[in-house]
Amino acid sequence: MLVLPTPRPGRGYRGVASVHLWVGAGAASERADEHGCAHLLEHMAFKPFVDAEGRTHDLAGGIERLGGDVNAFTSHDETVFHATVPADVVATTLDLIVDATLARELVGDHEAELLAREREVVVEEIRQYHDDRSEERRVGKECLRLC
Repeated sequence: MLVLPTPRPGRGYRGVASVHLWVGAGAASERADEHGCAHLLEHMAFKPFVDAEGRTHDLAGGIERLGGDVNAFTSHDETVFHATVPADVVATTLDLIVDATLARELVGDHEAELLAREREVVVEEIRQYHDDRSEERRVGKECLRLC
C-alpha cells in the first residue's frame, strides 16, 4: 500500500492524498487457461457486494462519496488500484480498497452470476485490445511501406 499526501498549505484546506494498492499479480502470473483472470478480479473489486454480516461495500461509490475518485489497471506484472482523495479520509479510503480487494468472497449464486457477466466484459476488452494491436501493426507496416 502506498499513500502520498500533499502538505496542507492553509487553514481549511483538506489536502489531497493518492492511495495505491499494488498487487504483485498480473497477466504474467496466469497460466494459459487463466488468461484474463487478474483483469477479471480487478473488475470484480468495483462491483458492490454484501458481506456475511449484511454490510454493503461499494468501492467506487464509497470513494466518490468521500470526494475522491478511484480506478485500477492490470498490467503484465501487477494489478494496481489507485484513488485520489482528500487527505483527511485516507483511513476510510484504505478500508474501502481493502474490503473490495482482499475481504470479498466470490461465493454464492449471485457472485457466480456477476462473475459470469463480468467475464464477458473482460473477454470483449481482450478482443478489442487484440483488434487495436492488429490495427496498430497494420498501420505501422503501411507507414514503413510508404517510407
